[in-house]
Amino acid sequence: PCMGDYVTFNGAQSLALVSAASDPGESPYDSINKKAGLIYSQLYDGTCYHKFDETGKPVLTYEEFCRTFKADDIDMAVYAIAVASSMEVSEAPLTCDNPDCKKDFTVKYNIKTLLSLEGVNEYYKNRITKIDENRNKPSVIQQLVDEHNQNLRFRSPVTNNVYTIGFPSIARALHVYEFFDATNPRHYGVLITALYLSEIFIYDEDERGYREVHMDDMREVMEILTQIPELDIRLINNQLTNRLYVPEFKFHHECPHCHSQSTDNISIDQLLFLKARDSSMEIR
Repeated sequence: PCMGDYVTFNGAQSLALVSAASDPGESPYDSINKKAGLIYSQLYDGTCYHKFDETGKPVLTYEEFCRTFKADDIDMAVYAIAVASSMEVSEAPLTCDNPDCKKDFTVKYNIKTLLSLEGVNEYYKNRITKIDENRNKPSVIQQLVDEHNQNLRFRSPVTNNVYTIGFPSIARALHVYEFFDATNPRHYGVLITALYLSEIFIYDEDERGYREVHMDDMREVMEILTQIPELDIRLINNQLTNRLYVPEFKFHHECPHCHSQSTDNISIDQLLFLKARDSSMEIR
């Protein structure tokens, strides 16, 4: 929904899916890199976004893909691949959460129903509907693509600094995380801000003018963001509130022994491991 195109993917084998899941303690950089590799390899075609030409020859390199595919769409793309890799009904072995039961059982589920739109704002709900309804209309889809390629620029009333907000590509997210210091608590406070800022102009009171920050120099960017007033960071993040889309996945199950029901919020990585467990049952 962030990129705005209707993109289709090929299914993948269970080993490829689970290999794209994040390992405990893995860096965000490595996690994004793995998922980007899976998405590119399974990418089939889009209404306006094309990996191959009419003869089947690849026209989109991995580097170009990383520069153009939105980082915010990574989880949805991986989910689409998992759906394309699944049967209509899947099974998974579980253990009851009820402390008075704790019995093992097998649950059947449809992976297509795991995506929840409960927390999605009206803007993205309407956007998803438009993409789905106009999948065969390139001119309409291109308008939706162009809409999210437009950046938002505003001036801080506190510092007079000017900030431009945009949706980061996979390449941009990798560049930010490459210089992200997980041992520095100040970096955590400005990470989201760094991801979505495409331009920074620092106002100089003495010179009565602006100095543009070189956004490719992430050391400088992180240093500046950890030094500007916290109110500026809040103002930037407030601008992001209605522009972010984070898909939610909910897994509902009922124990056949004690009939206790549970709905778990699961991450895209947990979903991939759930799919892998289903594949192991099919093999057995």
